[in-house]
Amino acid sequence: LKNACLKCPGVAIDNEKHKILYQAQILRTDWSKLTCTISDGFHMIDAVLDSKAVSKFEKEYHRPIPTLTGSIVSCKKALFEASQDKFVLYLEDFDYIGDNSHMHKNPADLNQDAAVQAFLKVYLRDGDIGHISPEQEQILDAIRPTLSPKPSGGGPARGGAETLDASFGIDDEEGLTMMDAESPA
Repeated sequence: LKNACLKCPGVAIDNEKHKILYQAQILRTDWSKLTCTISDGFHMIDAVLDSKAVSKFEKEYHRPIPTLTGSIVSCKKALFEASQDKFVLYLEDFDYIGDNSHMHKNPADLNQDAAVQAFLKVYLRDGDIGHISPEQEQILDAIRPTLSPKPSGGGPARGGAETLDASFGIDDEEGLTMMDAESPA
């Protein structure tokens, strides 16, 4: 989830093309609003299920949508949208894989991840531009070691949100500024 969120924000993800989203487990649900929390085992995120995908599931599997709670699905088409202070996943199409009665592993909230928070601040400031700005690319370069479930070394994200924010001139009190690479620290 983290890789897809940071690499494709605001972009319609077709997994046949992008090969970035895989299996996820549907956790907490509010079926009256077609919302749920999904997890890849490492991170979890609030999601909204497309009503057409829900109808497809109910028709193909002859099961009401509430039976999906705890199930494993394959994410086929999705979109990560920035909403005020967090990303939300819009799951436009999915395949049902099977049931699972308990939460797999111990996933962390994706929106609480220091790298995602820093990226989101720049992304929201720049607007939904559909491409990565040079500043966003700098943040991605700095956090690339954290973009896998098993971190492969250092990087600013190991120091937490404050370290990552400081390295990109992010000041919550005064807004977001880009630090000049020539200026003294």
